[in-house]
Amino acid sequence: MLPLRLLSLLLLSSSLCDAGGTCPPTLNLLILDSPVVITEYGKNTLVNCTMEEEEDLKEMTLVLGNDTAESSGYESFVFINTKLTDWNAKGECKIKLNESVECSQEIEVIVYKTPEVFLSVNLKEKANYKLQCDVFNAAPVQNLTIKWYKNDEQIHAKSFSETIRTPVNESSMLEVSVSREANDAQFRCEAQLELGPSGPLLPVVSQTHTLSALYPPEFMSNHSGSITVPKGDNISLSCEADGIPSPEYQWTVDDGQGILDNSSKLSIIKVNRSATYNCTATNELGSITLSVNVHVSEVTTTAAAAATPRPLTPVQQAETPKVFLSVNLKEKANYKLQCDVFNAAPVQNLTIKWYKNDEQIHAKSFSETIRTPVNESSMLEVSVSREANDAQFRCEAQLELGPSGPLLPVVSQTHTLSALYPPEFMSNHSGSITVPKGDNISLSCEADGIPSPEYQWTVDDGQGILDNSSKLSIIKVNRSATYNCTATNELGSITLSVNVHVSEVTTTAAAAATPRPLTPVQQVCDLTTTPPEVVVKFGDPVQINCSTSRADVDVLGWESSVGGNSKRNYSLVTLEIKKLEDWKFQPSCFSTLNNGKQCMENPVIHVYKTPDFVSVSAESHRPITDGSKCELRCDIYNVAPVHGLTVKWYKDNKTVFTGNLSSSDVTPHNLSSSLFATFDKSDNGSLFRCEVELQLGSKGPEFVPSAVSEPYTAVVHYRPFIKDCPRNFTAEENKFSVNDLSCTTDGNPPPDVKWYLNGEQVNTNKTLSWTDSGVYTAKFTNSEGNISTSVFITVEYSPSLTCEMHYEVKVNEKPKTLCEPKGLPTPNIVWFKNGKETILPERWSKNNSGNYSLKAQNKHGGAEHKFYLDVLYAPEFKEKNTSKYLIPGGNVTFGCRAEGNPSPEIKWSFRRADNLKETTEGRQKIITITGATSTNAGFYICAATNKVGTVTRTVTLAERDKTSGSFIWLVILLVILIVLGLLFLFFCYRKKKCGQYTFVSSTDRSSIPMTANSAAGKTSADINNSL
Repeated sequence: MLPLRLLSLLLLSSSLCDAGGTCPPTLNLLILDSPVVITEYGKNTLVNCTMEEEEDLKEMTLVLGNDTAESSGYESFVFINTKLTDWNAKGECKIKLNESVECSQEIEVIVYKTPEVFLSVNLKEKANYKLQCDVFNAAPVQNLTIKWYKNDEQIHAKSFSETIRTPVNESSMLEVSVSREANDAQFRCEAQLELGPSGPLLPVVSQTHTLSALYPPEFMSNHSGSITVPKGDNISLSCEADGIPSPEYQWTVDDGQGILDNSSKLSIIKVNRSATYNCTATNELGSITLSVNVHVSEVTTTAAAAATPRPLTPVQQAETPKVFLSVNLKEKANYKLQCDVFNAAPVQNLTIKWYKNDEQIHAKSFSETIRTPVNESSMLEVSVSREANDAQFRCEAQLELGPSGPLLPVVSQTHTLSALYPPEFMSNHSGSITVPKGDNISLSCEADGIPSPEYQWTVDDGQGILDNSSKLSIIKVNRSATYNCTATNELGSITLSVNVHVSEVTTTAAAAATPRPLTPVQQVCDLTTTPPEVVVKFGDPVQINCSTSRADVDVLGWESSVGGNSKRNYSLVTLEIKKLEDWKFQPSCFSTLNNGKQCMENPVIHVYKTPDFVSVSAESHRPITDGSKCELRCDIYNVAPVHGLTVKWYKDNKTVFTGNLSSSDVTPHNLSSSLFATFDKSDNGSLFRCEVELQLGSKGPEFVPSAVSEPYTAVVHYRPFIKDCPRNFTAEENKFSVNDLSCTTDGNPPPDVKWYLNGEQVNTNKTLSWTDSGVYTAKFTNSEGNISTSVFITVEYSPSLTCEMHYEVKVNEKPKTLCEPKGLPTPNIVWFKNGKETILPERWSKNNSGNYSLKAQNKHGGAEHKFYLDVLYAPEFKEKNTSKYLIPGGNVTFGCRAEGNPSPEIKWSFRRADNLKETTEGRQKIITITGATSTNAGFYICAATNKVGTVTRTVTLAERDKTSGSFIWLVILLVILIVLGLLFLFFCYRKKKCGQYTFVSSTDRSSIPMTANSAAGKTSADINNSL
């Protein structure tokens, strides 16, 4: 194994001429997790680098972006776990086998960012739309694909060829047409970064837009027609229409009443006249009108049939499935029943079943193959005989879809129908009775009939109407008279007459103490029922005692459909029923005297039942709109008796209405109470409930029997309004998006909001940069309308400097801003020269050139930029214009030099000659004339030029002969001699004035002269000898 390693090392050494080479792939020294690292921006990334053979390894280094990791202790692996935030990050794994052998392997790094996607829609014409899919912050764009879908099927895709690693924004446009047959097409777009299994596997999906072809309104139910309703009935007309955009409605009537309503449904309370009602449905593409002729008839219906408003064709549209049974009386024993089923789908699986006394008597199915909800009806005519009275009818709607469908049918309310007949008295007819003067008597004329009869008592002596109930009580009767009781219903009337003869017979006080019910053939007697009036709940036990104080009673007992009994020689007998289930229970206590005469007393029995169910619903199934009138209905199921029934309406625990319902029928009924109100947005969410109380009088239960509905939550739709939204807002760059703006709105349904800038919709999730400042308009929209507001958003940002590295200015110019910083608020600027803060001069001078830095600062941060400032100035000559002479045959030399910034260009202008030569030495240009002639005389102009300007100087060259030249030299020589002579005299004068001194050795002190030797009078020879 060792030789093999040495061989590998030898091969590696021979293959690498210098350190840092690429590892030969044949050796497979380095093992990477993956040669390509794909990671999301800002997310943790783990990269491993491993070497197979660790014995020969000296060092291993892994570089990933700005991070570096090195192995320690000759480990054969190294890793980095870091967050990559460099879009152009690169990676490399290096190994060092020894001091001279090193190789590496590059790692490709791809940093991606999951984009945001926004789909916008613009309508071009009725069925053509322009879709735009905007993808924000996608990287790398070359791996991006935008895909379009229609109803979950891909219809288009767009890729991008740019090789940009940083995030970009891209768009894809698509124009589509939607046919009416394939209406409600759903479109969406998806942005997919196709980076393989290491990249994002799921696309970013936009919101889905459902697009429809626009078309004018079309009525969804039957067209114009006629209906007949009973006078005083409540009806509801509907003209639901289909159309895109959704149509608006207007109801009018032909008698000039103008606009009645602006919804698809018109409710008419207690209709009392015939008329034609017109409903017009309109949208921006057209309108259509439906006319309904309502004929009001005088047909009479039973109380049960008239208790609730009935839906009439044109078929009422509903938003939730419902079954409703209505009844019309055709004649005394014949009824026409109609079962209306709303919003049933699919209709081919619908069966309407009819039941009489819980036995199915008829069924109706439907053959249409319609999948959308429809309204259907079934009609049934029935006859009810008097013998089989109180027949119960109902209908049920069953969707027969097997075990996966609804298992229970939807059941209508149950109607109890009876054959109508005129009143018939239930006891003996007219007769006479004799009572003691001053006694209290009670006359009764209870009658049976459907509808229940109404009563009227009169007396023949002209006193008029005495009472309107079936019983007449007379206190302390003191005269004879004939009393007449008339029982009446809509089918006829019947009268019973009772002749009351007042006698002078004396009676005991006990006998006269209590009013006694007397039939026309009854004699005065003494019977007492305890209690005389009973209120009992249906199905509860009841016990009543009957007693007498007379001693001549042979038989005392009860006549009753349940629990009747009698006893001989008893003064008390009890009627006891364990479970009272007779709604019209009316027992009689009787006594038979020893002389064979009878007395009778009837206690008053009230049987009651609390409702099975009480519910509140809106009559209209469409949403309640702000300012509209609406009817809430309280449905009360199976309650008795109706007489004395009180319905209380509550809104949020506050009583808003109290009403009473009345009927003489004592059997259970289904009833309704309506609350009509105008709703506004403040009513949204209010809780409405109704409470039903059975007012049974003082003999009733201690606590009034009652039932309360579940609360009905009012949903009021109203257009959006803005509660709070700033007019101006200041934000910091990259730390704020439009979604962060605090704009509080209200509306129902909750409004959608779209923000626009310069007419273009914006992505509210995108953080704003300083270029996004401007007036933003928010449009809040729901089904009831829209409202807009504008906010001026100012995006502040830290300073930035985009400047050059070198600037040039001209001398004497006033300083101006060379590099304008950007930032908001406006940054403060400080200048630095050579690292020290400086103040700019009023004008630039030559010495102002140098290295400068500019620092800009505001509350969001700062920025600095360094540059070199070069102060330019025009060329300058140090020599002025001059003249020179040339001697024929002589040589002449002169030059030109100038200073300036930038360095000027020197150029001579002269007449060319063969003996003239122009040369350059450094920054000087020199002209040399050899063997001058007269032709060389003239003007020689030197021009110095740079970008600031041009200056010139002139050298004038004039001709002079040789004699003149010798004379000049002689003059010059003479001047020199004179100057030398003057200098000689000056030195001589200085020597005479200062004196002459002799210096001797310090050892020969005696020879030191004590006085100066004057030089005066000595000759120059003496002086020279002394020297």
